[in-house]
Amino acid sequence: MNKLKEIDEERALELHRDLLVVDMHSDTFMLLTRHPERKFAPSEPRHQMDLSRLMAGGVDLVFFTVSNRDNNGAGLAWTLKALDRVYTESAQNAENFTLCLDRNEILKAKKEEKVGAFLICENGLPYRADLSTLRMLYRLGVRSVALGENEWTGRGCYDRSGGGLTDFGVEVVKEMNRLGMVVDVAHLNEEGFWDVLEISRVPFIDSHANSRALCDHPRNLRDDQIKALAEKRGLIGVVFHPPFVDEKEPNLSRLLDHLDHITDLVGPEYVGIGSDFDGISGRDEIMKDVSEMPGFTVELIRRGYSEDDIEKILGGNFLRVLGEVESFATSLPGGGLAGH
Repeated sequence: MNKLKEIDEERALELHRDLLVVDMHSDTFMLLTRHPERKFAPSEPRHQMDLSRLMAGGVDLVFFTVSNRDNNGAGLAWTLKALDRVYTESAQNAENFTLCLDRNEILKAKKEEKVGAFLICENGLPYRADLSTLRMLYRLGVRSVALGENEWTGRGCYDRSGGGLTDFGVEVVKEMNRLGMVVDVAHLNEEGFWDVLEISRVPFIDSHANSRALCDHPRNLRDDQIKALAEKRGLIGVVFHPPFVDEKEPNLSRLLDHLDHITDLVGPEYVGIGSDFDGISGRDEIMKDVSEMPGFTVELIRRGYSEDDIEKILGGNFLRVLGEVESFATSLPGGGLAGH
């Protein structure tokens, strides 16, 4: 898909507003927790994402990180502080911002024209966590864990010492399946990726990565991984971080080349968006901030993607994955939190 065409830009912007737009990765609440004086609403010029710019950019759901390896030294306490900031902002901005715990709540938030928050832990669970911690985080609203770069779950993509998931990481994947949480392999090394493929009984995602065939970076996926992810009915979110896009010319057009490559490999059903706003360098190279997100849809139309395919890419693919994850959990005897 690289054939450019003339488009009705007004229709493109209308389509962007009408469709569900999901961004599968942002570190905004990490920054807000580190800097409590900063604002989520109405605007925070030092960030790439805040409530007013999310609304201007027509983004309906964001995966917000509430835990990361950088804060493991503070353990669960830091994660609770980040969760508190999300809940506080949701209460203070209830007309426009809400926590979404499942597929139905995401659709409800879209209908009510609210920005939804889908909470995630990045780089595994907080320091010295166990499965009871995972269950408690689920109760507090966390719905995804990105495994890797954490001694408790698995080795990250920069770790060349070998080995994939730890024994605890295997148990985390199984428990996430049972709870109905989305497994994310964004920071796992290749061995860990193949471990999750074998262990998980439901689709999983790589929330923010690109094609390694176009940009040979350890965080990007090889073609065989992308094909395996699609066979599992999973999803990869193209990421805006310049080093993952191109060594020489990281720009929006080059980012869409990655999306084209993925759709040429496996079709438009297995790709989405994972910007990594507020976690990336090179602020202006791909997009200045989230308010420019409609330009992504404009570019998709220019490249000849149909409205049905655009609906899938912007958010429909994630809804499908989440629906399958939730359905599996509810089909199990004692699935979800029953019995705990």
